[in-house]
Amino acid sequence: PSPTDPGNPLDWWKDAIVYQIFPDRFAPDPAGPPTGASLDPWGSTPTIRSFQGGSIKGITANLDYIQSLGINTIYTTPVFLSTANHRYHPSDFMKVDPMLGGEDAFRELIDEIHKRGMRFVLDGVFNHTGRGHWAFTSLLDGQEQSPYKGWFLPKSFPVRAYDVERYHVNYECWWDLPDLPKLNFNNEGVVEHILDVGEWWVKEFNIDGWRLDYPIEIPNEFWKEYRRRVRAVNPGAVTVGELFGVRPDCVGEGNHFDSLMNYAFGTCSLGFVGCGFELRQDDAIGGEYQVIAVDAKGFKDNFGEVCAAYQKAHTESKGGLGGGSAHPSMLMNLFDSHDTARALWMLQGDTAALKMLLLMMACAPGPSMLYQGTEVGQTSANGLKGAGRDPANREAFPWHKKEDWDVDLLEHVKGVNHLRRDLYALRRGGLRW
Repeated sequence: PSPTDPGNPLDWWKDAIVYQIFPDRFAPDPAGPPTGASLDPWGSTPTIRSFQGGSIKGITANLDYIQSLGINTIYTTPVFLSTANHRYHPSDFMKVDPMLGGEDAFRELIDEIHKRGMRFVLDGVFNHTGRGHWAFTSLLDGQEQSPYKGWFLPKSFPVRAYDVERYHVNYECWWDLPDLPKLNFNNEGVVEHILDVGEWWVKEFNIDGWRLDYPIEIPNEFWKEYRRRVRAVNPGAVTVGELFGVRPDCVGEGNHFDSLMNYAFGTCSLGFVGCGFELRQDDAIGGEYQVIAVDAKGFKDNFGEVCAAYQKAHTESKGGLGGGSAHPSMLMNLFDSHDTARALWMLQGDTAALKMLLLMMACAPGPSMLYQGTEVGQTSANGLKGAGRDPANREAFPWHKKEDWDVDLLEHVKGVNHLRRDLYALRRGGLRW
């Protein structure tokens, strides 16, 4: 069983039932869209570049709905000032995008969440900036005289941000995407700025933690210090690393993160509930998400191995606040997200299989995560051929088509989430096969 430690300020995370929100596609501002915003119609076929006008006030207006699902924690993708609908191309790490509502709306959201006894975790993307980031525009304007030239990794001067005729982008880009100038974590200014960012959001808005996007390309020692700094502001602020595979070496006291996104639960459980038919497949953004059909013994062996690896590391290092690797009850289980194809699409629309999957997640050790729209039967299809991951899986929440909601599935989601909240054994019990 999972240890119960009221003295551990992170103990709340083991009981978290998380709802993931992609702000541009969850709910628009009830008062109407921002003035002058160029938006596609709500619910139109999603594209890589388009905005549909979801907002922070839209989230606040629907907290009753979210709470009715049995949710006690909200996690959103980034809300930074950005040129992209997903906000992973940040122009400023310390500004809330005005298109989403700005700082006042964000502060109101966090206050309302906390009034309800709920928590909030924010997505942080720190491998890179967008081309519109103020430090990168300083580099483009000042070139070798820019005080921020060391923040990036130019290959030559003058630095060019676009391919024009025979001239080409000449700086290191994250994943070779020119939109994303890579940050130089060997530069003290970069390190201190991102550490300040981590602290600032916890101090300024009282967020309850960070989900850290694809952290594997940033030095481990940085993440240890990031975690230390964030926890110094709020000892109960959780850090959740987005890592694929089984990585007990990266999680727990003395390591990089308090928790990880447990994609392994998703691949193991999808393989089991979908074993009776051919599963659709699509890679996740940032890692493999291949699902292999298995029978009950195969699921037991596969998921049992995952849990055993973390349990072994936890036991050997003595775990707890004194140091060592995290217990499996700290890993956030999920089976789909904005970075993967939706489970219902992979399961060929089989809602019975999805219901089984949801029940399995409610019974597994560790926080559970539900991606917006799963509860009403969103599938990623939405008119797109071969629809799997983005942009198909980032469709607008169907407030405009409530008649299409799978009400039976919605009630099932509420039931399993409330069951997990009500039964201590489901939240803190161990696995018995």
